[in-house]
Amino acid sequence: LIGYVRGSGTYRDCHVENVSIVGSRCLGGFVGYERAGTQIYEKCSAKDITITSNLNAAENAYIAGFCGCFNGNGAVVRDCHVEEFSFTDNAFCKAVGGFIGQSYGTVNESIGHGPQIIRCSASKSIIGKTNVGVGGLIGIITSNSIVEDCWADVDINAGNTEMVGGLIGGFNGTTADER
Repeated sequence: LIGYVRGSGTYRDCHVENVSIVGSRCLGGFVGYERAGTQIYEKCSAKDITITSNLNAAENAYIAGFCGCFNGNGAVVRDCHVEEFSFTDNAFCKAVGGFIGQSYGTVNESIGHGPQIIRCSASKSIIGKTNVGVGGLIGIITSNSIVEDCWADVDINAGNTEMVGGLIGGFNGTTADER
């Protein structure tokens, strides 16, 4: 639906379905790259999403059913859902999640929080092998993210992937609040 978002805005009751994406860096069924904004995504969904990364060198690619790169300095994703996301194997990708590939950001001092993922889920998804970081919900969290009341029901075939988790593949940062 959206390749790149920066700034502020609200996306409510938006839905994408039956989408096939081929690309390289930040790939998501709903948003490819959420960058340094205070957007609100509420009651949105992505269904029947297939993503193929065409990377052929060791780059940092982040891939997910909802948002590939979630660099939300105060952004909020609330009551959103991914159903039937599939990702084919690519050893050059850094993080793949059923919902978000990588969540990172700083605390936005004017609103008092960093990126928030609240009451979100990923289901009926199949996630293949990557280089590092595979999670049923989020591939990698690097800092200042809040994950609250979320769940994942996915099949992960991670092979030799480092950092694999049913909910979150890996955490690399200073602060995270998983409620």
